[in-house]
Amino acid sequence: MVSRRLPRLPSRRRRASTYLQPPQLQITRVNTSLRGYAQGARGADVLTTGLPKEIASIDWPKSMYWRPGKPERFARPVKWLVALLDGEVVPVEFAGVRAGHVTYGHPILHGNDPVVIDLPANYLARLTAAKVNADVPLRRHTIRKVLDAATRTVAEHALARR
Repeated sequence: MVSRRLPRLPSRRRRASTYLQPPQLQITRVNTSLRGYAQGARGADVLTTGLPKEIASIDWPKSMYWRPGKPERFARPVKWLVALLDGEVVPVEFAGVRAGHVTYGHPILHGNDPVVIDLPANYLARLTAAKVNADVPLRRHTIRKVLDAATRTVAEHALARR
C-alpha cells in the first residue's frame, strides 16, 4: 500500500534557523504513524492540529507578543500563512491568521502583488520569480559570493594605494 510520509515534526526547542527550509514530502511504501496521532489519520488532519503547536514552539531569541491579550509569541507579526498538501490548502490557523495559498514577494523589487502558490513543488520557483530567495543553501552561496567580491574589491583598492 502506498502512503504519504509526512515530515517528522521537529522537537519543540529546535533553533529557528532549522525551520527556514520548506519540508519535502516524499511518497514511500512505508506505513508509519506520527507520535500522538492514530495510524491511518489523514495528513491534513495531522497538520491542522500539529502545525500551530509547532509554530508556537519555535524558540526565537527575541520573540514578542503581537496581539494584545493573546498567548502567541513570534519573532515578527504573522501577516499571512501558506500551508498546502497536494495543492489543497490545509485549514491551519496561527495568531489569528488562516492559511491560504497566497504569499508575497520582495516588497521593493517585486511590489505588493500577491504570489499564488498552487502546488508545493512550485514554491521555490514562484518565490524566486518574486525576488525572494527561499532556498537556504543557494542564499548562503549567493551571500558568500557577494561578500567575496566585496572583499576582493577592498583588497585591490588597498593594494593600489601603496
